Amino acid sequence: MPRQSIEVKVSASQMKASVALNPDPAGMPPEVYEVVDELRANGVVFGISREAIESLLARRRWGEWTQVACGVEPLPGENGWVEYFFDPELDPRPRQLDNDRVDYREIGLIQVVQKDVVLARLCPPTLGVPGTNVLGAEIPAQPGAPAVIRSGRNTTFADETMTELRATVTGSVSRAPGGAVHVEHTLIVPGDVDYSSGNIDFPGDVIIRGDVKGGFRVCAGGKVEVRGVVEDAIIEAKGDVLVKGGFEGTGRGLIRAGGAVHLKFVENQAVEAQGPIRLGENALNARLNSGDFIYLDTGAGAVLGGCLKARLGLRARVLGNPGFIPTVVEIQQEEESDPEIERLRGTLEHLGTETTNLERSLSLLGALDHSQVRGAPQRERERLALTRRLAALNARREREAQTLQELITKKETDLTGKVVAQRRIYPGVRVIIAGIRLVVKEACGRTVMRRRGLDIVATTWNAGGPVPSVPVAEASA
Repeated sequence: MPRQSIEVKVSASQMKASVALNPDPAGMPPEVYEVVDELRANGVVFGISREAIESLLARRRWGEWTQVACGVEPLPGENGWVEYFFDPELDPRPRQLDNDRVDYREIGLIQVVQKDVVLARLCPPTLGVPGTNVLGAEIPAQPGAPAVIRSGRNTTFADETMTELRATVTGSVSRAPGGAVHVEHTLIVPGDVDYSSGNIDFPGDVIIRGDVKGGFRVCAGGKVEVRGVVEDAIIEAKGDVLVKGGFEGTGRGLIRAGGAVHLKFVENQAVEAQGPIRLGENALNARLNSGDFIYLDTGAGAVLGGCLKARLGLRARVLGNPGFIPTVVEIQQEEESDPEIERLRGTLEHLGTETTNLERSLSLLGALDHSQVRGAPQRERERLALTRRLAALNARREREAQTLQELITKKETDLTGKVVAQRRIYPGVRVIIAGIRLVVKEACGRTVMRRRGLDIVATTWNAGGPVPSVPVAEASA
């Protein structure tokens, strides 16, 4: 008895192939191998799904086009990157001791490098993994984009390939916001800044091994590190400022930094920073203004009086005291959603679907090996291509999943738009978040405050994130 005829259609992209069985009441339905043979006769040699063909024959939907083969899209290459041989985002933290004490002798803001050492090396992009269409033709992969090392002051490339950056002088290394790597000469003051040294004005980094006495000024084009105390003096730096001995006086002192400020404590003085302000112990009647975050989460971590303003958030161990000392905390920015987290979740879902499809294709190839002798070399090539593709996808999924988890963990402990009292907040503390004001009426334990609409909501704080609690006061616009 004659067989029903088989029609084959390949998509314009050549990534899909479909078949239709023409109705013929007098004809016998074809076998699976006959459909496969017809596909191969029409040039379709890759990604054929035996499962789809069997389903088509079982359903007996004659004259209906059904996809029975699918190609594999190419996997783009990864972009190149720069390997730094120094910490480009140095974030000094004090070493925690017993009894709420911290040791500022263990940290430093300046990374000193020697002349001719390698600072950064360029790592090339990968080529990607090519795909294959249903006709068996290879689809080239889009290679990754190359990275660039930017040479700054006192640095040079080792050769014309511009893949290795070296220092031309001995000094302090840093990476600028634009990515350029600079090495600056460092000024070291062996003792105090006083009448023996005069005022300091230096274009690079400054290390002061003693104190900065009242009435003197230190200006630096880079970072400033003071190993003693700062009295009623003025320190201005375009980079970070570290004061290991604290900042105290009668209110005539000022520290102004273009980066972060790290201090042991502040008493009666003013600090302005475009970056975060981090204190190891207490802020007593201090005036702090940060374009980022304010942290008092080590040592005693108490805020007693004064006015603390931060653009993004604040975390302290204790806010206020039982004596109702007026204390003001102001945050200018609300909590925001993270679009990168949503993007990564979508990417992982897409990669999971691709992985499932590849595993199914490999399984189908294995089934064909057991049922057919013809085409074994071609199927082996297909298996190798699919295996490489699957390995690359799994590696990418692992990297993306790790990045997502890191972002979620950071989000859970992120201070953006929040005021956190890790131990206690006392009555008399005034909290302002994005223009909404709240005055604390009663003492509370571990508390996190954030804006919700026209209110400030207080919840219980813990290291893993806030959980609902009772508001501490009424808020007003």
